[in-house]
Amino acid sequence: MHQHLSLHLFTVVYHVQYKLFVLMDEIANKEAPIYLWELVHHVNESVTRSNLRSSDSNTYIKPCTRTKFAERAFSFAGPAVWNALPAELRSLKSKDTFKRHFKTHYFKLAF
Repeated sequence: MHQHLSLHLFTVVYHVQYKLFVLMDEIANKEAPIYLWELVHHVNESVTRSNLRSSDSNTYIKPCTRTKFAERAFSFAGPAVWNALPAELRSLKSKDTFKRHFKTHYFKLAF
């Protein structure tokens, strides 16, 4: 019984991360509402990071937080899970292709 519950929670965690990835993909491809764009900042938007190699990557800045609770905010959680994706997944432009490759990637991680 306990193992079944932990497997169910495991899939819930991946489902939440999947939703975050889809929202971040929409932000990266300029398909998301403006209020979501305002919550995250691309690395190349930062004046202090504009000359670094990371400014060419498709990554977002994770804001500093003081508590674990603050890490649940979209402005932290979205960039955290997005930046953890392999670069080839972050660079996909088609939403359907992104979803298919993402599911394959997470299936490999989970099992």
